[in-house]
Amino acid sequence: MGVAMALSVIGSLDIFEGHPKPHSLQHWKTGTALVVLAWAFQVFWSLFSLLSNSGGKGLPGYQGGTALLQGAVIALLFIGIRVIYSLVAVCTQRRDLSPVYGKTDIRVILMFLPEVLATIAMITVGLRTRKLRETKSMATYSPTPQTC
Repeated sequence: MGVAMALSVIGSLDIFEGHPKPHSLQHWKTGTALVVLAWAFQVFWSLFSLLSNSGGKGLPGYQGGTALLQGAVIALLFIGIRVIYSLVAVCTQRRDLSPVYGKTDIRVILMFLPEVLATIAMITVGLRTRKLRETKSMATYSPTPQTC
């Protein structure tokens, strides 16, 4: 992900600052494509992690941890809208799709709104699982008396 971001930032800065190098656009496109690839890997890994594991269902915190992971998957789906939009904008080079110069309604719907919905999803799940630490602490508590 670090390489993807570095390629995107270096390529886009060269172009937007007005002194593009021969491979600046290619670096920008490659970096953005790598970000999409990293996003897809995160979605895949999160969905794989949600597969049922019968061994841990009875453990304290399992339900809360699963809820947090489900919230992350929902947030990742909203973030995917923005990531794919960025890839399309960079690859097509259409001015109306530009994240900087594009139409306001497109930027609001494809950039701002997905970020807000992802944030709301994570806040909601965070509020639902705010007592998760207490559940874990209660699970490690042993009521057996200590001997001297």
